[in-house]
Amino acid sequence: MKEEKFMTAKIKSEFQKRREEICKFYYYSIGQEIKRRRLEMKLTQEALASEIISNTYLSKVENNQAMLNHDNSILIMEKLDMDISRTAFPEDAIEYLDKAIEYLFFRDIENYSLLIEKISKYNFSILLEIIKLGYHVLCCDLESSERIFNEVFRYLNNLDNYGFSVFLIFGIYHYIGSSKFNEAKKIIDMIEGKLYNDLMIYALFSHGKFIVYGNVGLVMIGSESKNIALQIFSKYYNIKRVNEVFMWTQIFAIYEGYTKEQHTNFEMLDYLPDEERNLYLILLSMQSDNPDKYLDSLIKKGDLYLLGLFLKAKRYLNENNQIEYKKIFKEIDSNFYIIKPKIDYCKMLNLIKNKNEPLLKDYLINTVLPEAINKQNIYFSRLINNRIVENLEKRSRYKDSTTYRTKIDNMVKENKK
Repeated sequence: MKEEKFMTAKIKSEFQKRREEICKFYYYSIGQEIKRRRLEMKLTQEALASEIISNTYLSKVENNQAMLNHDNSILIMEKLDMDISRTAFPEDAIEYLDKAIEYLFFRDIENYSLLIEKISKYNFSILLEIIKLGYHVLCCDLESSERIFNEVFRYLNNLDNYGFSVFLIFGIYHYIGSSKFNEAKKIIDMIEGKLYNDLMIYALFSHGKFIVYGNVGLVMIGSESKNIALQIFSKYYNIKRVNEVFMWTQIFAIYEGYTKEQHTNFEMLDYLPDEERNLYLILLSMQSDNPDKYLDSLIKKGDLYLLGLFLKAKRYLNENNQIEYKKIFKEIDSNFYIIKPKIDYCKMLNLIKNKNEPLLKDYLINTVLPEAINKQNIYFSRLINNRIVENLEKRSRYKDSTTYRTKIDNMVKENKK
């Protein structure tokens, strides 16, 4: 019993010591802000340091060679008329960062929003910017996450291993949200085994690797990471992330050529992010004899929603159901100027309706295929590519069709490097 208490106390002490080391690292950065403010107020180091610390020590603080403790930081900042209430001290910032990882882990937007509101009063802090990055990643606000990611990237030398690890995890999910799977893979391959030792970070890394590897055609290699993530998510009863894992597993089965209609638990859909849910439903609809049971459950926003409407309209066109076709066509047209997709689905439907194969082929080559490749979606790229090949071979353009036959295979080979 005594031995167990001793071990618990030692672990607790070691944990506290490591947290203190992280705090010390960030206390060094306060010196830069103190120097900026001192020069702004035209104070000498002697005047500022008087009765608090030595001139020599203040000089070291301002040059990141020494750190102030919490109490002396407050005294110096008060002397500089700095608003202490707007300063996030390292202890607080690290605690907030812990919460940010937890909220991303559980995909808890509600509590993450409250955290963002709480930190909004503080002046610039590199750790707080990372927290904001995670929030925008979670909310799928790609424009904001891109801006903050690039901003934080300039300050990487101001991060310790913990802050750096959190930034990289958020960066991986930013790239996943932006469909930049190749870029995410580069980060994953560089940092594997080098992240801060934290179970939630490890789970998110493994989950991210599973998603990224599956999307670049390395499903089997990513399966081990899937199992690790699933085990940790299950340990914490993280039903949202568990359902995400099952969803991506089914998506990758379709990507790998499993065409039999899969069993779908529609209650699971409520736990999925909107964009991923729509992708999942569209893929399921393409395997089904009754696609509408999936397409009718699409969230009405984003490019994938328009793709779902396009698939419906195309089917009604093939069935010569003009009433339903016109209704769906009108809905696509009315949403076009709201969603502003890169692909004009109404134009494609008109080309298909008028059986204008040459212009349809040109539009697929010049607009649709580049967009699928830009989204780094191998599955859709291959489908579109096959449609182009079919079009070319119908018109006996075999040399061109051979070029396109190898196009996506080369893309997959490049991803696997």
